[in-house]
Amino acid sequence: MVDAKTKLLIFFVVVGIIPVVVMGGSMFLMMGYLDSRMTADAQSKVTTFLGIANAVYNEELDDVKRTAVAASLQDSVGSSLRTGTVAADLQPLLDKMVDESEIDQLTVVDKSGRVIIRATTDAKGDDMSSKPWITAALKGQTLLFTRITPEAELALDGLTEQARLDFVESPTAKPTTKTVEKDGMVLTAVTPVMDDSGNVIGAVVASNLLTKNYEIVDKAKAVYGEKGGPTVTIFQSDLRISTNVMREGKRAIGTRVSAEVYDQVLGKGQTYVGRAFVVNDWYITAYEPIKDVEGNIIGILYVGLLESEVKSEISSFLNSAIFMRLIIGAVIAIVSALVVMQVYLRSL
Repeated sequence: MVDAKTKLLIFFVVVGIIPVVVMGGSMFLMMGYLDSRMTADAQSKVTTFLGIANAVYNEELDDVKRTAVAASLQDSVGSSLRTGTVAADLQPLLDKMVDESEIDQLTVVDKSGRVIIRATTDAKGDDMSSKPWITAALKGQTLLFTRITPEAELALDGLTEQARLDFVESPTAKPTTKTVEKDGMVLTAVTPVMDDSGNVIGAVVASNLLTKNYEIVDKAKAVYGEKGGPTVTIFQSDLRISTNVMREGKRAIGTRVSAEVYDQVLGKGQTYVGRAFVVNDWYITAYEPIKDVEGNIIGILYVGLLESEVKSEISSFLNSAIFMRLIIGAVIAIVSALVVMQVYLRSL
């Protein structure tokens, strides 16, 4: 027959262990759900941040537009287009505007589409009338867009060195025989110049080269306001031309997007949302196509969170939650055991 001490021990063990087991078991079942939920929250955060990065990108376009419009309203621009003779003060005026607005290209064309002057360079006289956006401006439209500028045009503004970018080996990218990019992707604004009667007498083109220009990606990242926040990249086609993703301590320009993302974004023109390999690690990402004025896909805007950092945060949260549940279970177990013991002792 079991004596009183043994019964008491059995009661104490059973009543003490059950709450701990229940708490531990319920936490184990919740771990998978919490991991999945928190990963989904991180993906949602990245998708939201893609919208923020897009807004910053468009703000930079607006800045380019403001410079173009401001130039179009200058008396020296108007008089030069009306008379056909470039005013003496126009070159220093445009040079100053470029310097103060931190843009790369500022060009004035006459109503035939011929360049009469460029800021910071003597190059002029070339015909831009075949470009549809110049035609639109000479019909009175103001346009904002991103475009691919060929090497020859970049050379007129002294931008070939900035635009040149050697390809870096990217194992997950689509195979290519290309080893260097010489054309440039630029933010562009074009606006008409009017005379006093409202007639179009020419146009102003302002552009900013995105290659090795980190203002947009760093400004977008700074919006997040936290160390270790999302990384941001601008691609020209599949080539990283501006980024704060790092590789061996340097910005990972020259590397290329993975083949999986390429097919979805550049191939199908669709936004890619999900896990992706970025340069040298896995990230939780979102990518969307960048299009030119005619709707052609010419690049990609990306944001992403380093997956290992997200998993580390999740693991830290889960460990804290497990510890707290075990503490609570232990307290409940001890209190329950003491209560049962008191009840049992009174029954003897």
